[in-house]
Amino acid sequence: HLVQVKHRVTKLQLQKLQEENLRLKVQLVEERNIANLFNSFIVKILELHDGERRMRDMLKEMWMQLLRTQENEQNLRKLQMASAQVLEAKLAAAELYVVELKIEVDDLRARLKVLNLNSPSHMGKELQSLRSQCDHYKKEIDLLMEQVPTAEQEADKRNEIAKIWKENMRAQLRLQKLERQISHVKKWRKELRRLKEVDRERDALLSRLEVALKRNRNLQQELVMLKQKSAHCTTSRASSKPLSPEKSRDSQNVAGLEASVFVEGCEEGANEAFPWKEQTNKEFESANIQHSSSRLQMRPPLKIIDVN
Repeated sequence: HLVQVKHRVTKLQLQKLQEENLRLKVQLVEERNIANLFNSFIVKILELHDGERRMRDMLKEMWMQLLRTQENEQNLRKLQMASAQVLEAKLAAAELYVVELKIEVDDLRARLKVLNLNSPSHMGKELQSLRSQCDHYKKEIDLLMEQVPTAEQEADKRNEIAKIWKENMRAQLRLQKLERQISHVKKWRKELRRLKEVDRERDALLSRLEVALKRNRNLQQELVMLKQKSAHCTTSRASSKPLSPEKSRDSQNVAGLEASVFVEGCEEGANEAFPWKEQTNKEFESANIQHSSSRLQMRPPLKIIDVN
């Protein structure tokens, strides 16, 4: 009767180990699926890293272009200021020269009037020379007036400055957009670091799971060997003479110890592989104990054997 009870207990323990093995296999499949998902995330984030590198190159190019435009704008402003100062100086000199010429012309006109009133006909040559000088001065005045910039030229310069300013504003907007994209890529980099940490934890968990599965297989092999030994013992007992009660008690104690050691090894391997499942394992054990106790309530009570 005790042998039958032990066989039933070993069957229950075997069922428990098989269920735990199935649970571990399901967990392994889930972890592999999670690993594939993490690998896909890592591939996407590597693509984003390449995009970040390209964006950096584009940002550098845009920044260099912006610096060049700013330098060109500064050089253009310097040239415009220098040309404006030169033109203002020329204009002031031309205005002074024009004033001087006007004074000379007025003086010559006054002298001409005096000569017309008082001079004879031999003064005509001097009058012609004065007229030629006046024409020469007029030509110089026209040349100086042509050098002065007109309103159209000033408008063209203003339009060029406005175009350069618009290009500068566009470059600044592009720079701000690239900065926002860089901040977004930095967030993705943080996510990549977090996923790498999760990947490391997953690798450690898979290694623990493989160790637990190896222990479970070894324990199953030991259980099969124990079954074979118990079957051999039962056959030998059936064929041979009945043993003394002390020897039968010793063999039963040894079998109970082996079964308890086997169960403890299984529980330790499962707890080491899955520490967060300790509570669920305890609940499962309590349910199995209640089930076995309900099945054994109808049977007569067993005698407890003290190993010591």
